[in-house]
Parts: sequence; C-alpha cells; structure tokens
Amino acid sequence: MAAKKCARCGALNNDSADTCENCHALLTLLTPANLSNPNMRQCPDCGLAVSHHAETCVHCGRFFQRFPQVVEVNRKGWISTIGWGVVISTLFFFIVGTIVLFALGFLGAILSNTTK
Repeated sequence: MAAKKCARCGALNNDSADTCENCHALLTLLTPANLSNPNMRQCPDCGLAVSHHAETCVHCGRFFQRFPQVVEVNRKGWISTIGWGVVISTLFFFIVGTIVLFALGFLGAILSNTTK
C-alpha cells in the first residue's frame, strides 16, 4: 500500500486520501485535467496544484518569484508627433518674433519722429 506524504506537515496518509489526516491540507497532485487549466501550476517543491496567480504555495509555503508583465507600447506615430511639435513651435516663435520686431520697429519709428 502506497502512502502520500503531506507537504505541509510531513505525515504519511493513505493513497486514496484527498486531505491530510493530521493537518487537513489538500493532497491533490496536479492532474492532467488541472494542467490544462491555465490558472493552475505545479509547485516545484511539493508537486501539488497551486494557483498561477499565487505568490506562495498554500501547501508548503514556497515563494514563487513573480515577474512583471511586459507591456508592448505602440511607438508608431511618435515621429510624426515630434515632427508636428517642431513645426508648430517653429511657427509660433516665428509669428511671435515677427510681432515683437514689428512692435519694436513701430515703437522706434514713433520715437524717432517725436525727437525731430
């Protein structure tokens, strides 16, 4: 008769048992049915089924390293955005510069006429 070892407390249980008789932890191994579930994975230490989103194994406490998800950024259009920004800022400074120069010229003309 084979025995299942509990990953949490280490007690030996009957092969047909689903939970540990000592600590009542689940003894269910990852079956092919659970393996097809994308939300389940097998703990490398105890071999039991664990949620894919879990940070630690609920059976043995092993810590799973979580990697941040890589987000694809659509970078198309940045060149045109920067290009339009350069064009608009150039036009803005040209228009403002023209107005300032015209105002200075007009002011200069007024001042030169008043001094004569």
